[in-house]
Amino acid sequence: MMMMPDFPVVTVAEMKALEGEAFKLGLPYDQMMERAGLGVAEAIQKRFNTLAPRSILGLVGSGNNGGDSLIALARLAQAGWRATALLSATETTDSPLAQRLEEAGGTIVGWSKFPDKNALITNCLSQAGLILDGLLGTGTRLPLRGPVAEILSALRSQPALPPVVALDCPSGVDCDTGEADELTLPARLTLCVEAAKTGLLRFPAADLTGELQRVPLGLPAGSWLPGQPNTRLLTTAMAHFLLPPRASNAHKGTFGSALLIAGSRHYTGAALLATAAALRAGPGLVYAAIPLSLHAPLACAVPEAIWEVLPEVEGGIAAEAASLIPPILANKQALLLGPGLGQAPTTRAFLTALLTEILPRQATPIPMVLDADALRLLATLADWPAYLPASCLLTPHPGEMAALTGLSIQAVQADRVAIARKFARAWGQAVILKGAHTVLANPSGQVVVLPGATSALAHGGSGDVLAGMAVGLMAQGLDAWDAGRLAVYLHFQCAVLATQTVGHPASVLAGDLVKEIGKVFRDLQTTSPS
Repeated sequence: MMMMPDFPVVTVAEMKALEGEAFKLGLPYDQMMERAGLGVAEAIQKRFNTLAPRSILGLVGSGNNGGDSLIALARLAQAGWRATALLSATETTDSPLAQRLEEAGGTIVGWSKFPDKNALITNCLSQAGLILDGLLGTGTRLPLRGPVAEILSALRSQPALPPVVALDCPSGVDCDTGEADELTLPARLTLCVEAAKTGLLRFPAADLTGELQRVPLGLPAGSWLPGQPNTRLLTTAMAHFLLPPRASNAHKGTFGSALLIAGSRHYTGAALLATAAALRAGPGLVYAAIPLSLHAPLACAVPEAIWEVLPEVEGGIAAEAASLIPPILANKQALLLGPGLGQAPTTRAFLTALLTEILPRQATPIPMVLDADALRLLATLADWPAYLPASCLLTPHPGEMAALTGLSIQAVQADRVAIARKFARAWGQAVILKGAHTVLANPSGQVVVLPGATSALAHGGSGDVLAGMAVGLMAQGLDAWDAGRLAVYLHFQCAVLATQTVGHPASVLAGDLVKEIGKVFRDLQTTSPS
C-alpha cells in the first residue's frame, strides 16, 4: 500500500531539533547540505526544463542556505547551465564550495569587490534567465542590513527581474512570524528543505513565497520526535489519496444520501448553493429540508435534489418543525445544518430543540457538518460540545470561531494553527477555520494548512458551497477529517478555475464555484499521487 505523500510544516526551532536528531542518528550536517543542494538543483531542472537560455544567477549568503545554493549551482553547471554566484560575503569566494562551482564551469562574483554596483547587477542580470535566492535562511532577523540589504535593494530597483526561486524562504522573511523586510524579493517558487516553515503561511510573507515545493532530505528513520510532524500542508497529492472510489457498476445507493437543513426567506441562495454543491460532490441522493415558501423556486432551480418542506414563521423554519426531523433523517449518511437558516427567534428555537433534544436521541448518531447560523447558535448554548455526536465537522470563519471560543477575532487570527488545534482537541471535533490559508484540525491534534489564498472566495455564499461539498463527501463514507480536507482542497481549486473562467477574482460568484466542481474532480483524479 502506498504511503500518503507528506509535506510537513515546522517552526525554526523544530527544524533545528529535527536536524539535530538526524545528526545523532548518523547523518552529518555536511551530508544534509549536500542533499539539500542536489535536491534544489533537481527541482529547478524539472520545473524549468524549457527555460531558454538555461542560465541562473544565484544570490549566495554566508550561512547554510548559501552552501546549499553553491552545491545546487555546481550541479546545474555540470548539467550545462550557465551558473553565476553573486556572493554577499568576501570570505565565501575562496570556500571549497565556491571552488567546486568554478571547477564545474560556473562563475563566482564577490559583491564587495566591485565598486560599481549598478553595473555589476546589470551585467549579472543580462545573463540570467532565473534567480536562485539563497542569501538568508530561517534564522533571519529584521530589518536587513549590510551587503544583503544592498544586493536586494539593487535588484528591487531594476525595471524587471527574471523569475525568482527562493531556497527555503525568500531572503528577508522571518520564518516563524511571517514578517518580511520591504526589500524581500517575491518568489515564484519556494523550495522548502524537508519542511515548510510556519512563517511562510502567514502574511505578509505568504504573499512573497509563490508556490511551495518540498525538497526532502531523506532523513534517517526516527529523526522526527514522537508525535511529529503534527502540522502538514494540504497538497494535491494528499487530496488525491482522499478521493472516494467510484466503481463503474455502482448505483445511487452506493454513494450515500445527504440531508441539508437550510434556508430562509432572506437567505434562499444559501440553501440553493449548498444543495447544488452537495450534488456535485458525488453522493447518490441529496435531500434538502427547507421552509415551505422556498420550495417552488428552489425545486425549479435544482430539480436533482429531493425536497422536504417544513412549517415556517415569517420565512424561517418554525420551532415545531423539530419534531418532523427524525423520519427525514432515516437512511441518511450525513447531515448539513446551518446555511442560510437565519437567527429569527422561531428558527433559533428549532435549532435548539434539534441539537439538544432530537439529534441526541438518535439510535445511530449521524455525522454532521455545522456551518453558519448553526455555529452562531451553538455559541449561545452552555456546554454545547456535549450535544454533538462524534465525527462532526465545524466550519467557522474567524468571526464564528471567535463566538464559539469567546476570543476576539484578532486573537483567533493571531495564531490560527494553534487556535484550531486547541479547540478541535477541546471540542472533540474536526474544525475548518476558514480564511486565507484555511486551517483544518482534528481532535488528535493533527493540523493541515491550505497553501493558498484568493480573494475570489471573499464573496457571500462561498462558505455554503464548501459546506455542501463537505456533506456530499461525508455521505459517501468519508469521515469528518477526510471530507473536510478534500472539500477545502476542491473549494480552493474551484476558485482558481473560476477566476480563470470569469477573468478576475472580484467577479467570481459562489455559483461560479459550483460550475467548476466537476473539472476539479477530473483534474484531481488524473493527478499522479507521487
